[in-house]
Formats: sequence, structure tokens, C-alpha cells
Amino acid sequence: MTDVEKSLGAPPPPAAAVAPIKAELDKPSSNDAASSEVAEEKPEKEKKEGIKDFFRIFKYADRLDVILYTIALSGGVAVGAALPLMTLVFGSSTAAFNNVATGQSNAQQFTAHINHLVLYFVYLFIARFVIGYIATLCICIAATRTTRALRKAFLDSLLRQEVWYFDREGNGSPATQVTTNGNRVNQGIAEKLYTLVQGISLFFSAYIVALAVQWKLALIVMSIVPAIFGVIAACIAVDAPVESRITRIYSRAAVLAQDAMSSIKTIHAFGAQRKIVNNYD
Repeated sequence: MTDVEKSLGAPPPPAAAVAPIKAELDKPSSNDAASSEVAEEKPEKEKKEGIKDFFRIFKYADRLDVILYTIALSGGVAVGAALPLMTLVFGSSTAAFNNVATGQSNAQQFTAHINHLVLYFVYLFIARFVIGYIATLCICIAATRTTRALRKAFLDSLLRQEVWYFDREGNGSPATQVTTNGNRVNQGIAEKLYTLVQGISLFFSAYIVALAVQWKLALIVMSIVPAIFGVIAACIAVDAPVESRITRIYSRAAVLAQDAMSSIKTIHAFGAQRKIVNNYD
């Protein structure tokens, strides 16, 4: 009985009436249960990345970006295919030197043939330089535009999240995520994508030229290709998870540093400097 009830002379409520009310108050509500489930929610399993996640980036590209990507990738194919043609010109020049050394051609024929091959070298170099410059410029512009659209979509989705999403552990700093991952996406769909297409074009065009000129030697060299692919796949399989883990660690460290700097007075008042430093390390 409270002091007010004693002063008013009100009779105390029966115990039978108080017991259900007390049990109802002690019973956790649905909101408390939901909040406790959120608080005690276990970390979600990491989603495995795949090649479809890479191509999913290009859904943020508009029509102009698609045109720029088409020009850039076509230029990459042309630049990669032009390099084996230089080996044909170089082989012809070597044969011309052998012919003049063995006396099969005179000096005038040798000079005219070499001048003709030098022009081929110059034309191929100018063509590769111009096409490569235009292709690199187009793919860099397209990648920048696509990354900008991706960052805007990420920020729009982030601002629509509930408050409890930002209190979860392991999310990392949104600023770090959008900056670090955005730069990596930009590199992956710009220079690296162009280099990949150029390398694939160079690979197939080189073997086409080799099989057309000297097919026996080309078949012998092709035996080492599976070993090269195996080594590259093993390196990628080891490096990709490490890079992803490094990004998460740096992101969590950035969150901890940001929280520590914003609450520096509280940390200094409770003498928790050493604990914060240990957590950061």
C-alpha cells in the first residue's frame, strides 16, 4: 500500500486481484521479444560471390554507358589481335636478313623489302595507339558513370534501412564500404576489364596465327596452357577471400575510430583509452 492510500484510508486490494496484474507486467511483450531477437541475432553467413555478381553491376549502366562499353571492348579486341600481326612482320624481316646473308637477294631488294616492312610496323603502331587510347577513354568514362549510379543506389538503399541495422556488429562503416568497394568496382569494370578483353583477344589471335604459320610448334606450346590456367585460378582463389577480409577489417576499424573520436570525453572520463586501443589493434 502506498503512502497516498494510507492517508486516504483506502483498503488494500486483495492478493487474488494483484497476482494476475503482476504476472501480466512480468510477462515480456511482443515488442520486447522482437527487440531481443534482433539484439541476439547471430551474424549472418557470408554470401558467396560469383561471376553473376560481377555482371549484375552493369544493370546500373544506361544506354550511353552500353555504347561506350561496346566501343571500348571492340577496341580491346582489335588492339589484342594486332599484336600477333607484328610478330608476322618481324618474322618476315628476319627472313629478309637471312636471304641477304645467304646471297638469295641483293642489297636493293633487301632495302625495298625492309622499308616496306617498316611501314607495316609504323601503321600497326599508330593503329594500336589510336584505338587503344579511344577504347581506354571510353571504358574509363563508362566505368565512372556506372560506379556513380551504383553509389547513388547504395546510398538510397542505405537511407531506407531501419535504425537497428546501423547498430549491428560487423556491418562496418558505410563511408568506408562505399569508398573502398566503389573504387574496386571502378577498377574492375574499367582498366582491368579492358586488359582482360585485350588479353583474351591476344591469346586466341596468337594461337590462330601460330597454327596458320607453324602448327607443329604451336601444338607443342599449347601443352603448357592448362598449367598456366591452373596457377592463375589457384592464385585468384587464395587472394579474393583475403582481399574481402581486409576490407571488412578496415571498415570495422574505421567504425571504432569514428565512435571513439565522437565520444572522446566519455572515454577519457572512464579511463577506457587502453581498452579502445586494444580493440582497435
